[in-house]
Amino acid sequence: MSRRFVVWAALNLYAFALHAAPGPEDVGKSWDNACVYVPSNESFLKSPKDVKLDKPMPVILFMHGCSGIQAGETGWAPFLRQHGYVVVLPDSFARERPQSCDPRTGRGGLFAGVFRFRADELRHAIAQLQSSPWADSRNIFLMGHSEGGVQVALTPVNGLRGAIVSGWICTSPSAPNTGLRTALDLPLLVLYHERD
Repeated sequence: MSRRFVVWAALNLYAFALHAAPGPEDVGKSWDNACVYVPSNESFLKSPKDVKLDKPMPVILFMHGCSGIQAGETGWAPFLRQHGYVVVLPDSFARERPQSCDPRTGRGGLFAGVFRFRADELRHAIAQLQSSPWADSRNIFLMGHSEGGVQVALTPVNGLRGAIVSGWICTSPSAPNTGLRTALDLPLLVLYHERD
């Protein structure tokens, strides 16, 4: 076999691995490693297993953008917590997964299977919230920023009180990732920029 063929085959296998459909077997890691902000004077983060509250409280499930839990998400969380919500940010990067964007260069679309991957995380987190004693299952809201906002818009989930899409305008050059698939009766707020 020629050296060129071996290099070509290795590069194609690597590309296939980046774009292969992810499996749900490790989806629990995103929940287990979530950051949780509770409505109290505590300034530190808790993980879902450490949350103990006197009564169930309203929850905002917050799906982070393509580069993980960053300043945008951690800026929203204390604000929402001060208004009486438990804020849960599942960590997609706790799972074995390729990077889907490069914030340095502004390049996206690096992991073609990212939306199926993130939909598994969203559904798993909703199921966990519905069985958590500290979460008011009748008052679960969904929020997502950038890639997380796309996921909120494209993943239909029943039983939510409302949803917020941040940093996305509901259109994309890629036809499958365009529009809204939320329930028709779900209250929805879409914010693209601070001037909105």
